[in-house]
Amino acid sequence: MKNNCLFFILFFVFQFAFSQSVIESKITFKIVVDSILIEKVNVVNETNQIATVSNKYGISSMIVSVDDVIQFSAVNLESKKLKISLEDLKSGEIIVKMKTKNNQLKEVVVRQNEVINAVSAGVLQKPAKKYTPAERKLYEATSGSGLIPLNPIINWFTGRTAMLKKKLL
Repeated sequence: MKNNCLFFILFFVFQFAFSQSVIESKITFKIVVDSILIEKVNVVNETNQIATVSNKYGISSMIVSVDDVIQFSAVNLESKKLKISLEDLKSGEIIVKMKTKNNQLKEVVVRQNEVINAVSAGVLQKPAKKYTPAERKLYEATSGSGLIPLNPIINWFTGRTAMLKKKLL
């Protein structure tokens, strides 16, 4: 009976000791492309499903353990996977060198006679009215901004408004 009880106690003690043997540490990643630190790179621990993004200095930190797989990706960079070793945990900092990714387009077609305007783009429902130079000068002479618009007052005194109205007709 004593042997069985001792066996179970030792079994649970060893089980508890070995289950806690996973070493975790916080590692800082410096993401570099052509010796320039890159921001907004996604850093994902695929083992634990933990993610973070590099800051404006190209630095990202996360808690990892040995044999974790870390994936680095961004829209303009080639994805890179890194397996964490015991030496990486001891150093505490990893410099990740990445390469830029060229997005090769299949075909670009430039059409010469295509009309692009506010109506075809959906900004306006009908074409905008085109004002003549005389209409534009009259509008400028009769409108103003601010608390007290001075343009209409000055143009009325000098007779410029009446002259522009005659030119318009």
